[in-house]
Parts: sequence; C-alpha cells; structure tokens
Amino acid sequence: MVENCNYEQEGTIIFLLKKKYFGMIVLLYPIILQSASLPGNDLPVPEFAASEDVVSTAGHVRLSWDVPDNAENLAAIEFELQQTSDVAFQKAKTIYSGPDRASFISGLPNGDYRFRVRARLDGEAGGWSTPVTVQVQHQSLRLAFTLLGLGAIVVLATVTLVIVGNRKANIE
Repeated sequence: MVENCNYEQEGTIIFLLKKKYFGMIVLLYPIILQSASLPGNDLPVPEFAASEDVVSTAGHVRLSWDVPDNAENLAAIEFELQQTSDVAFQKAKTIYSGPDRASFISGLPNGDYRFRVRARLDGEAGGWSTPVTVQVQHQSLRLAFTLLGLGAIVVLATVTLVIVGNRKANIE
C-alpha cells in the first residue's frame, strides 16, 4: 500500500519512496527509465535507426534517430545526444545538442560505448531513448602489416612485369 509517492530524477533513475503500515519502514525502489518520460511531459521519445548494437572496426560511427510521426512541433524540437562507457550513464557527457537527427562520431579507441538521445523543446526535456551500444574493435596491427606487405609485393610484381615487358618490346 503506497501512502506517499514522490518522484525524484537522477540521470535515468526515478526513485519511488514508499511507506508501509507496519511501523515507519521507508523503502527506496529504483526504476530505470529508458524510454519513458517523467509524468506530465508530452515530448516524444526519439528512437535510434539502428536498434541493434553496432560494431565498428574503424573507430567511427554514424548514429541517426527519429521521433514518432505523430509528434507535434517537429521543426522546433532539438535533440541532446549523450555518450558514456558505463551502463548506468553515471558519467555520461553530452556530445551533441541541436536540431539534427544524426551525428558522426569519430576517433573512438577500442571499447564499448553507449549512446542515448532525448528531445528538448523550450527548456523541457523528454525521456531518454533506449540506449544503443557501439563496440569499437580496430583491426589488429598484425593484419594491417600483413596487408601492407601483400600490397607491396603486388606493386613490385606489377612494376617488374611492366619493365620486363617494355624491354622485350624494345628488343623486337
């Protein structure tokens, strides 16, 4: 039985305070908000175009998102994109804020990165999207040097064939 229910936002978590009749026990229930917005907020929740996790072998990624078609004031909506390495978004930093519905992120070292986006309008912020994870796994240095060596062999073989063919054509 809930006597009093207070909402307090901290990142992506809402805490519900609950009193019970059996003495004055106060329980704290964390509820993770991923695609819901706070009560009374009518802003749409954006959705990433890539609903599955993304793997990048080059250290860059293009993320795009959109809002439901029935959203109002589409032209005036701005978006806030956050990036973090931790699942709870405790150390998230805003890497983009503006009207665009896509962002190109480059220069990422190996690791897992999580991104989320929300709509903003006239100082009001909507709920966060479902996070998308980008896993960056650069090609190994060994593979890079192997491919470089094979390329050098092909170039040398081609140059050799051109020189030999040119000499044979001049002799005849």
